[in-house]
Amino acid sequence: MAGAAEIVAPRPSRRFKVRNAVSRKVLADRVGMQEALDVLASLRSVVDATVYVWEPEEDEWRPLTIGEQKALWERRGATRR
Repeated sequence: MAGAAEIVAPRPSRRFKVRNAVSRKVLADRVGMQEALDVLASLRSVVDATVYVWEPEEDEWRPLTIGEQKALWERRGATRR
């Protein structure tokens, strides 16, 4: 139908990968936001891990910026209260 609004599928939930910054061991893989926050809550410092987000359009994992990672760090544990 000409002029009809295109229906856009909802964006899938973000998936995260959390990796130990020193050992490079994967602490969480393809997890949701809450699971990523739970893993971060078990760490001592924001620099103890590198967090990645899955970018389906690029078909790759993108490391979070320092600002994005700090924003996640500040939310760790807050959603379980």
